[in-house]
Amino acid sequence: MSKVYEVDPEADTLIIVSGTQAIPTANGTVVPSKRPKKSDLHVVSGVDDSQPGDLRIKASSKHLSLASRPLRNKLSTANGNSPTVQYDGRVHLRIEGYDPTAVTIVLNAIHGKSSRIPKSLYLESVAKVASFVQAFQCHEAVEAHAERWLSRLNAPSSKYTSDTASWIFVSYVFRQPELFTAATRTAIAQAPALVVGQSLRIPDKVTSAIETRRQQLVGKVVSVIHSLIVDLKDGTASCTQGCDLFLLGSLVRALHQWDLSPPYSGTSFEAVSRSLRELQDQVWYVGAPSPSNPGAASKTTPTTTEKRKDRFAAHYCGIRSLINPKLYSLEVSVDGLHLDDVLDN
Repeated sequence: MSKVYEVDPEADTLIIVSGTQAIPTANGTVVPSKRPKKSDLHVVSGVDDSQPGDLRIKASSKHLSLASRPLRNKLSTANGNSPTVQYDGRVHLRIEGYDPTAVTIVLNAIHGKSSRIPKSLYLESVAKVASFVQAFQCHEAVEAHAERWLSRLNAPSSKYTSDTASWIFVSYVFRQPELFTAATRTAIAQAPALVVGQSLRIPDKVTSAIETRRQQLVGKVVSVIHSLIVDLKDGTASCTQGCDLFLLGSLVRALHQWDLSPPYSGTSFEAVSRSLRELQDQVWYVGAPSPSNPGAASKTTPTTTEKRKDRFAAHYCGIRSLINPKLYSLEVSVDGLHLDDVLDN
């Protein structure tokens, strides 16, 4: 038994959504229907090609052709032959790999059935609609509805989450430049790798650009680390030789533990920056300067208040004070992708 969904009851086309289990919940009619007996039908050509679990949607070829070039190509004559008319007097088009509810939403939009279209959708559902819209190039029919759905969702998180890829995808498909730039910026700065679900058909041009920017950004912070190491070796980064040596050892050890090398797989700019900021600052005690003792940093804490006062001076120095300004400069320079740069012409 398959299901029939009537977008246009007098339709000349039957869209068959393969292998569906979920039934659309829009306000249109969904009718369980047994396969008709061939003795009761006038068979023009072809056979009943529906399968158990399929969703069959009655639609108008005129509306489909006007809204979607791929559908128009499927419905138009090819090689001088007319589309095959099946046993029920309709042309059948089988569609695989798309959510059935998403397909019905788009087809209702194409046919102007606005009352059947949900006023709001979860992000996951918007992404499923976007997948069909992208494949069948029917953006114009759904554009106004998509803007409303997206406006009613909570703003995307500034932290990288499992939703980030969905935001990138829907903002790309529905041409939302500000959302697209914000979501890709989050991925570039915070994702060790962009995780994309199979249902999200994010173009390779976009994912490649995000990965390239991610590697470049991590490379920049690694360059900052190496530059600071050189400054510490040269004695130009801090105030005393003792401080330089302590800080140099701390930084070199951390860099060795992180094992950062191109393409920096499994890490992100945000993760490296956080690790740098978590390096502990130390309170160094420096010998009070005198002609015979210019002072050198020591980890040894004076044992008495009198000795501490007379012979040592507390000195605060650490990696964070040296590297934070450089990290902040990199952070504010991070930009997401610009939609116009990755759209297909």
